[in-house]
Amino acid sequence: MEHFRVSAPGRLEVEGRWDGVHDVNLDDCALVLHVDDRVDRLDAESVRRTARSWQAVFLWDGDSTAIHQALLEVGGELVVEFGAQPSARRRRGRISRPVHPLGIPRSEPEPAPLDSDLVSLQAALVAAEDQLADAKAETEIALEATRRARDDAERERVRRQNDSVRLHEALDRLKQVADVELRKERERLEARATEVSGLEHALTGARAELAGARKQVALAATEREQVAADTTAKVEAAQAELAAAQVEIERLEERQSQLSVLLSDARAETQRLADVEAMHAETNAALIEAERAAERSARKLERAGEYAREAQQLREEVRELEAELAEARRAGADAADESARLRDRLAAIRSALSDVAA
Repeated sequence: MEHFRVSAPGRLEVEGRWDGVHDVNLDDCALVLHVDDRVDRLDAESVRRTARSWQAVFLWDGDSTAIHQALLEVGGELVVEFGAQPSARRRRGRISRPVHPLGIPRSEPEPAPLDSDLVSLQAALVAAEDQLADAKAETEIALEATRRARDDAERERVRRQNDSVRLHEALDRLKQVADVELRKERERLEARATEVSGLEHALTGARAELAGARKQVALAATEREQVAADTTAKVEAAQAELAAAQVEIERLEERQSQLSVLLSDARAETQRLADVEAMHAETNAALIEAERAAERSARKLERAGEYAREAQQLREEVRELEAELAEARRAGADAADESARLRDRLAAIRSALSDVAA
């Protein structure tokens, strides 16, 4: 056996070679682990063998330091004892392990011959050499880690020393800059104090001016209140006049509507008078014709007289209508003049209201 070791977390590996084992299925193997108060039996995850080596891998998630004894069963016929805990490293030599038939109790070992003792001693020597090699390797690793730690500590000391020098230099430069800035700040503060003193004098004068301005503002506010009261009274009076003017305008507009109706009636009567006059002209023509032909129609003469009387009556009505039309036209002209005056007055009132609102 070359090694029985933990090759990776959760992975146990057995590697070596077989000698004098025939007619046994070396691919059928299992690992039996005695751990504390239980026994774990693991079938091989994979088996790889050549003419010169044999390797089996087993998956197990337990603690390798808790293994008290390990047995390798092969082909359901043979068993090999590995001892206690597996190694964490690959060995540099081989150790012979005896193979026993599976299931046959082993008797007490007989005194080994000298050759067997030599072989055992050689195996123990090889194991001791392996342990010594492991210890030397671990010692070399520890020495190397110590050297690296010492080198790191020296580099860290040098770095800190350099950082300390740079820090002192930076502090000196910072102190110089701080002194210059402090001197400049002192000069600025002195100039600022002078400026503040001037501002205090200016503030005193400004306060006096502010007191006078407040008095003027109070007087202006009083005057503004009085003007506002007067303006309010004027506005109310203007609004009353505006309401009265609007009532008068409505009345005049109503009167104008009535006059328009009368004018329309007068025009209709005028048209009717024109029709009557035209009829009268025709009647006169007929009368002349009737006078010339009186002998032909006395009855027509009477009818012409009636037409003449009716025409005279119509002329009188026309004269009356013309008089009423003239009166209506004069009333319309007066109403138009009154409406124009009211509109001018309303525009003036509205202008005054706009000025007051502004």
